[in-house]
Parts: sequence; C-alpha cells; structure tokens
Amino acid sequence: MNQYTPPKTSNERDYSPEVIDGRVNVYNIPIVVNRKLLKEFLEQIAPVVELSYPQKVDGTPKGFALVKYANNEKADDAVKELNGMGLRGHAVTVVRSKYWFKRPSAATKKYIDALPKFPILELPAELSSIILSYMGEEEF
Repeated sequence: MNQYTPPKTSNERDYSPEVIDGRVNVYNIPIVVNRKLLKEFLEQIAPVVELSYPQKVDGTPKGFALVKYANNEKADDAVKELNGMGLRGHAVTVVRSKYWFKRPSAATKKYIDALPKFPILELPAELSSIILSYMGEEEF
C-alpha cells in the first residue's frame, strides 16, 4: 500500500510568480458598474494607463477587470487603498497581477541536454536548383 505524501507547499512547487509591471486585477465588480464608473473608481489613486473590462456575449460585464498603472509603485498604492473598498454595495478585491511559469525539472533539463544536436546542412547549388525548378520558386 502506498504511503500518503502531503502536497507540496507553495515554497516547494516548481512554479514561481512573477509580478507584471504596474498591473493589477480587480475582482467582485458589480454588473451594474460600467466602464466609465470603474475607471473613475480606479483613478482615485493614479491615472489608469490601460483598462480591460471583459464582457459576456450578452454585453454584461464578467465582474473583473485587468488594469495597468504607470509603474509598480502606483499599482502597489492601488492595492493598498482600493482593496476591500465598496463599489455599489460590493467589496472589490484588488491584487497585483502575476503570471506563473513552470521551471523545468532537473530530469527535463537532463533530457533536453541529451538530445542530439544536428548541424544545419547546406544543399549543393545544383541540388537546390533542381528542387526549386521542380517545386517552383514562389512555393519554396
């Protein structure tokens, strides 16, 4: 019988968060809030450089937004000041945007390093001219 092994903690996982410059994610936005009102709410801290407010097929908002501020300091200020603040009866959640990438494991690195390295071969001129005449130069 296999022994139970507890799941890895966030420090042990092969994933690392990387903060994206000046970007924050805003969640729990009420559907009655339009783009203009949301932008006014977000610009209480600093001017918004870019705002993505996705909508469903029927035109109603999905309830979250992706926001870009000029720099990391302004994004951090937005998280501190706006997180938990009320917007039309909802406490919005504002967090820094992060993307995750998987670091290759040692086994993967070993496998990649063991792959044969093939040199790029150059065809002789007479062979390449035969191939080009057969295929037509515009298709090659």
